[in-house]
Amino acid sequence: MNGTKWLVLASLLWLVPIALGEDTCSLHVIVVSPKGTEVEATVKVTEKNGRVIERENELGGVKFCDLGISSVTVSVGGENACNGVTVHNVKLRWEETTLVKVIYDRESCLYDPPPPPVPLCRTLLRIRNSKEEWLSGAEVKVNTPFQHRYSADEC
Repeated sequence: MNGTKWLVLASLLWLVPIALGEDTCSLHVIVVSPKGTEVEATVKVTEKNGRVIERENELGGVKFCDLGISSVTVSVGGENACNGVTVHNVKLRWEETTLVKVIYDRESCLYDPPPPPVPLCRTLLRIRNSKEEWLSGAEVKVNTPFQHRYSADEC
């Protein structure tokens, strides 16, 4: 009977970390800039069954503790984000934390260049006759927004 008590006690030892609040998180994601500093970003984890968990990265990263052991997809940057990063098939293991460090270059998306000094929109006019032949020197007259004549092959 004494051996049975030890067997029961040993089989319940796996509950001790849970009772003490030392649950192992299966995934830890850290998002950094190309320079290595942590950055703000939305981190989304998608499980194979379709369940989605979304959190904001914070200093030290973000932990996902109730994912199970099936592989997941980790996306950084939000839906349709500029330079968003997706890591597929991230393997998870029982009682182990998988660390994923993602380099997310959000700053390059924030660049807003000044407007060009001249309009970039140009039109190439090619006018042809009923025989599908190009007519050189043909003109189109425009009245709005201002009156102007355009010649074929000229902006």
